[in-house]
Amino acid sequence: MREPRDIPPDLPPLTGTGAVCLAAILELEAAEVPMPPAGHPQPWTVWRTWLNGRGLGLIPIRDPATFSWPGPWLAVLRSERDGGQVCAVAYGPPPDIAWHPLGGPETFADVEAGYAVAPADVVLWTPRAGATA
Repeated sequence: MREPRDIPPDLPPLTGTGAVCLAAILELEAAEVPMPPAGHPQPWTVWRTWLNGRGLGLIPIRDPATFSWPGPWLAVLRSERDGGQVCAVAYGPPPDIAWHPLGGPETFADVEAGYAVAPADVVLWTPRAGATA
């Protein structure tokens, strides 16, 4: 997993960290993920539309505090920062924060929501080169 660290300073923490966490999960450069401007009411809609164009979806996790998935997922954490939330990459089992683009102080105990990135159609999805069944 890549660790992009170039969060534009003019973005709210949720938007900036959400975009770089999606980039990390998808192993892309942060500049490849759309970063909705400050004040955009729904960055999640922008990201869902962008992911859909890549044949992927952003799936809400019902109970992220107990979500034990052996792969990266996007955790939304309660925060004292402007806007009240930041994103981090979570991983498990057991579930925990694998990477926090702002370096904390938020921890997995602060998780409020979670999203998995998944293929929109598993029949059309192809595994990465070198992956085995």
